[in-house]
Amino acid sequence: NYLKSLEENRQIFLDKWKDLNQPEQLLIDILLEEADWRLHLNETDAAESVLYRAFELSPGNKTIAEKLEKLLAAQEKFAEMFALLQKYVVANPTDHEAFNALGMMHWQNSAITDAIVAFQKAVAIAPNVVDYQKNLADACLSAERFDEGIHLLLQLIKSCPSDPESYEKLASLYVEAGHLQSAYDLLDQARQYNPQHTQLNEWLNSVQEAMNATE
Repeated sequence: NYLKSLEENRQIFLDKWKDLNQPEQLLIDILLEEADWRLHLNETDAAESVLYRAFELSPGNKTIAEKLEKLLAAQEKFAEMFALLQKYVVANPTDHEAFNALGMMHWQNSAITDAIVAFQKAVAIAPNVVDYQKNLADACLSAERFDEGIHLLLQLIKSCPSDPESYEKLASLYVEAGHLQSAYDLLDQARQYNPQHTQLNEWLNSVQEAMNATE
């Protein structure tokens, strides 16, 4: 009877609670519990509605945003996820993970310039997160902003000398430009840190063969 009464009067309680003008965080906690309860009852639409109410109260709350994003993703509501993330980063402009995620979404939507801006913000907030730097470098290269992309790759090689990925990307640019010796030297430098790296060794052999063919 208690659980039945609680469920029947839950909405009334929530409405009354708002009228009491209690601290916002307490109301948010109740709304989060309400959302969990709705999900427990498999009432997805109701849970989504409750989470949106909580998000409106506190659009910079990471817990709310993550719960709502997860629920939207499960329903493949990607446009709604994108809109949610855009609002969230405005309210919480220090969340580097969110800016990186926003950059990925922009990229998936072929908005490369917007992706670069988002990745730049992620890197500015968390400059030591290598994945953000890699995403920014890739986006710059995709946008044919080669000076910026190459500069970022060189920075990555300097800060992460044992990671072959940046060497390989920069070497591929050298190959495309016909600078085979520069590509070989770069890959050989990477091999010093990764002597057993199969792909790296195969690429070195391929570049060496191309150099021999041009002699």
